[in-house]
Amino acid sequence: MRSGTQRSPGRAARGAAGFTLIELLVALAVTVLVLVGVLIMFDFNNKLARAQTNLAEMQQSVRVAQGSMLRTVRMAGRGKLPVGNLPQGVAIGVCNNAQVDPACARSEIATGFTDSPTVVPGSDVLTVRGIFSAPIWQINHTDSTTFAVNASSNPITGTLRITSISHTGVPQATEALVNALTGGDPIPEALLLTSPLDDQIFAVIEVDPLASDVSDPDNLLIGFKYSGGENTDAYQQLTGGAAFPSALTSVAFAGILEEYRYYIRAERAIPGDDTSELRPRLSVARMFPGSEVPYAASLQQAAMDIADNILDLQVALGIDLNADGAVPDTAAADDEWLFNHEDDDEDPMLWNPAGRKLSYLRISTLARTERPDWQYVAEPIAAIEDRLYNEPAAPADETERQERMFRRRVLGTIVDMRNL
Repeated sequence: MRSGTQRSPGRAARGAAGFTLIELLVALAVTVLVLVGVLIMFDFNNKLARAQTNLAEMQQSVRVAQGSMLRTVRMAGRGKLPVGNLPQGVAIGVCNNAQVDPACARSEIATGFTDSPTVVPGSDVLTVRGIFSAPIWQINHTDSTTFAVNASSNPITGTLRITSISHTGVPQATEALVNALTGGDPIPEALLLTSPLDDQIFAVIEVDPLASDVSDPDNLLIGFKYSGGENTDAYQQLTGGAAFPSALTSVAFAGILEEYRYYIRAERAIPGDDTSELRPRLSVARMFPGSEVPYAASLQQAAMDIADNILDLQVALGIDLNADGAVPDTAAADDEWLFNHEDDDEDPMLWNPAGRKLSYLRISTLARTERPDWQYVAEPIAAIEDRLYNEPAAPADETERQERMFRRRVLGTIVDMRNL
């Protein structure tokens, strides 16, 4: 006979017993809660990472956009090109609020050119001219054989001699001009010629490949046209008249004149489908100066993209009207900034008094993220310079709500126009 307590045959000891149904349910519930928490945290981190990536891409895009424009704008007028009558000047020009401002009816970046890229309505087009890429060549203006013009002929023609060593002993690279005039399709470059007497005495001429001799890169003979060329009508407008400047009897400096137009290009999600989503880009067009012809007659030169998802470009000009060294900006129509207020009168008679100086140029860009954030509504924009948005605090409809799901940023930079 065994001593101690006896267990029933079908019952396990307490230490060997399994989980009860209630314990399993509690454990399963805790596990589910932990998994849900992990998934929520993972989803939150994923959304945060996506938002941060979008913001980083937007920041990079707007930095690239501003940086590209600033480098060129700071060099505006290089080669002693004058400012001209603003806002559509010679070294700097602003087409304000395209297709909205009556003074800027531009819808194409190369008006009349087949398949020209189009400009987003309401955005500005900034035109910058100067000698940017090639050197400024010194010409021996005391030597009468270096420059000659036949102003009595029709068309007006002439010659210019450029040497690889200037008369002051400075080496001068001539490859840019040699390359343009050699090969199967020579480019009729625009040259800026400046007098030794006064910066205001200048002319923009068109190189004539047929009348030029660049066989000796150390001694170039450049034939040119002031009239009767492919783009000479536009160059005459920059110079100031159809007649060759009579005061330009000798040339001290010469260089290849370039023009760049910065604008917001109306790119569509489905090319050719104007009903598809607008995906605007900041682009630059290199043009023959003052003309509607892309450089080298290539449409690729008219649509060189700089940055994606740039919605707007606005430009304001700070003009020292009374030459007192100050350019007050009160964001009103009566200050010394043009295009910073909706009531600004852009009549050139108001902005070009004797002695005025273009002191500053402010570039403002509006960028957005590549993808929307479905739980985000962007802060309303009232205005950027003189362009009114007047967005309500809360989106008025579904279309506006979807547009404001994108994160946005406005960045403005003031450029000191030291060359001008």
